[in-house]
Amino acid sequence: MQVLEGRISEDAYLCGILERSRWDLQLASLKRMLRDNFHVRIEGSLHVLREVAKSYRVAMLSDHVREWVLYIRSIHPFLNVFDDRFYSYELGKTKSDPTVFTDILDSLGYEPRECLFIDDRIQNVRNAESVGLPSIHFRDAGQLRIDLERRRILP
Repeated sequence: MQVLEGRISEDAYLCGILERSRWDLQLASLKRMLRDNFHVRIEGSLHVLREVAKSYRVAMLSDHVREWVLYIRSIHPFLNVFDDRFYSYELGKTKSDPTVFTDILDSLGYEPRECLFIDDRIQNVRNAESVGLPSIHFRDAGQLRIDLERRRILP
């Protein structure tokens, strides 16, 4: 998707949606609705993330638009827990392209077997696994904790 790959702006993307859909909605209203979704927090996830970050280098890969990332940074200080943050709009690739994983691993200096990828979309998990990156399909914080304990990442 061009907007996630940083090839068009959020406004251009959303104006295109409004034009095609013919919704009776102002651009500002649509942007506000999108941003409201960024306030959702998954209970327990931050605690698990902080526990992992005590012992491991933690990186994030997110398929996002530049404008969304700026907004998310303003409301979620927990992003500072991540040692490295990678965004699709900066990379020009999304998680739908398996080469994004090898690009990031190369930039971090790790082999796939030395890392673990966690994502809530099963297709992203499959794409990561296709390049040899061990992965967990995230469903909730409790399940993630169990999976990390099984892998001896958390005690």
